[in-house]
Amino acid sequence: MLAPLRDYLSPEDPKSSPLLCAIKECCFTRLLVKIDPDGPSFGETQWIVSEDVNVEHLLDIFTTIEPNSDSVWDACTGLMHHIFWHKHRLAILGPKIEGLPYHHRSKPECLFELSRLISFTGYYSESKRLLTLTLELWREWGDDYEVARTLVYLSSMDRLVSTPEESMRHAKEALEIYERLGGTADQAECLAALAWPLRDDNQLDAAEEAASRATDLLPEKGQEFRACEAHLALGNVYRSKGETKKAIHHFEAALEVASSSGREDRLFWIYHPWQGCASMKAGLTTHTLTSNAQSHTR
Repeated sequence: MLAPLRDYLSPEDPKSSPLLCAIKECCFTRLLVKIDPDGPSFGETQWIVSEDVNVEHLLDIFTTIEPNSDSVWDACTGLMHHIFWHKHRLAILGPKIEGLPYHHRSKPECLFELSRLISFTGYYSESKRLLTLTLELWREWGDDYEVARTLVYLSSMDRLVSTPEESMRHAKEALEIYERLGGTADQAECLAALAWPLRDDNQLDAAEEAASRATDLLPEKGQEFRACEAHLALGNVYRSKGETKKAIHHFEAALEVASSSGREDRLFWIYHPWQGCASMKAGLTTHTLTSNAQSHTR
């Protein structure tokens, strides 16, 4: 819809253009939808794939002319949230987000989403820097849930740029908060995240316990994305322990969940270690491995 209109998105006075204002309201409303990868409306949010550049241009205009508008910055957060799930690229709005006043109501959420996009580029230290600032803001504001959510992602960046100990510390703190708040799905996500640094630190029994608890906490339906992550973590723990049969079982469970729920972006990260384990298992030939992989990626 927006592509033919891009030439009209830069009038001298954007707010005087009825067309531009109508497009703005339409886009902003759609960007406020929180994406649930396990929800029935997940596919409907893929509209951003073809319109992300146009929407970003629109936001670039309105963050300039209406820098104090809460709705504009909520839409900015929404854009990055949509890109995170469907496009995996950087956003040009990064400098404006970092330039927001320290206590601006939208700053921590914008920083959180920006940090996740940056992590896709491999700039893990920069992603961690933004997450650390986000965590500082949520702590000051006393929002325990957002503190825990930030800690989980910070733990993941710690694994890549810091030490297993620091990653474990952040994951354990998040788990304590989630246990106090009572959300079992959030606890499962945190336990799966904790299993990775425990494995990296060669605490394999503790890693197995964490990942097993994660799979036990998740229901059979409705949390497929987190179930996929939990099975992947547990499969890698068993792989490190040399328990090939158990590792294959959980990699195959992760493959099944990912392929049945449309999580094609996870298939390589599951299939790669699964193939490594399966190739060591007696009775599996190269032809069998290839056939299984093709059946999961169709």
